Amino acid sequence: EIVLKWLELEKERPPFKVVATEYELTTEIASLPIKLKLDRIDQLENNNLLLIDYKTGKVNLQEWFGERPESPQLPIYVAYCETLINQFSGCDIEGLSFARLHYEELGFKGLSNMETGIKGIQVFKPEKFSSSSTDFVSQKEQWKIQFEKLATDFLEGRAMLDPRDNVETCQKCELHMLCRVYETE
Repeated sequence: EIVLKWLELEKERPPFKVVATEYELTTEIASLPIKLKLDRIDQLENNNLLLIDYKTGKVNLQEWFGERPESPQLPIYVAYCETLINQFSGCDIEGLSFARLHYEELGFKGLSNMETGIKGIQVFKPEKFSSSSTDFVSQKEQWKIQFEKLATDFLEGRAMLDPRDNVETCQKCELHMLCRVYETE
């Protein structure tokens, strides 16, 4: 039933072409090798690309932003897919989106450089996401800088006590007996 509803939703979109599914590539983030597997890549009417990741759970675009993004998967794809752009020569990555497949909510939820005509994919507006970037292109560069810093910290063995969301992280943690987070206060 969900698949049939999804196909109906896809028919409502402006013309597009699925150019790849489960597309694998290897790249490096600050010399840290990483393998990527993109669920789906669509080519839009303007020949640019839309990266899509299927999800059955809840999705929140706010989790793509901040100093340490909580859900970095799609932003990593956008920031590190130069080889993808080379394969589909002349194509830029126009946007990124979750494809939410859940009986409670079915649809796209994403961001793009410009209007795509796809319900649920919004044009990137920095003020909506507390981003210092001015547009989608500069946001891609900002993600790259953030991920390079995180990868460098990892490669250099930096493991300072620095929970991403102090209270929330500590509430979910089961290692209070071993933790030193409150020693730093």
